[in-house]
Amino acid sequence: MKNLINLIINPFQFYRDFKEKEEVQLLLPIIIIVIMGVLTMFVGYRTSMTMTTPAVEGANIAIDSKTALIGAVIGGVTGMIGIAIIWVIKSAIYNVILKKMGGHGNFKRTLYITGTAAVTGIFLMILSVFFPPKIDITAVQQSLTFISIIKDHFNLFVIWELFLLVVGFAIDNEMPYKKAAIPVVVLHLISMAISIAMTMGLQRFYSQLQGGAGAPSVEP
Repeated sequence: MKNLINLIINPFQFYRDFKEKEEVQLLLPIIIIVIMGVLTMFVGYRTSMTMTTPAVEGANIAIDSKTALIGAVIGGVTGMIGIAIIWVIKSAIYNVILKKMGGHGNFKRTLYITGTAAVTGIFLMILSVFFPPKIDITAVQQSLTFISIIKDHFNLFVIWELFLLVVGFAIDNEMPYKKAAIPVVVLHLISMAISIAMTMGLQRFYSQLQGGAGAPSVEP
């Protein structure tokens, strides 16, 4: 808990202290991922309870608490697994790029920095628990916009995470902050580009569904 507080209050000193450690323990980033997974369950449950689905004659049917709970647990577990997989993949990519740039770190150290920088997601999740988004499934398509993607990739918590990554990589790899920012910014922009491409695909999918639904039926 003390390390977590130090990471939030003084990341520069936190990563300087980490730089002096020869043996890297991954307990802290694992704890962060577990906390995010648990919070994902709460967010999923609260969001499901405010979600409505279209029913007959334009009426709306709310999702019952049991279904919401089951969905939240499944979402939390799969979310935790997904976060862990992304954590490892991003760390591997960062490690390769930093090595090519003359960095002195290794994969395990990069894994630690990437995992601890994800602490900002905990605060975002906490806000989502208390202020869950109200979702109408019929409006999901309208929410898939370029502006929403940009907002998701450049909100306060994401910028904070990018800042922690730059600080951690610069200190641990003994390189200037501007140089350490290169792999962080490049990978983030690639991630945003992938999100935009996926959104365009979903938009086409929804358009095809709507086109099929709007086609006149042929009576025999």
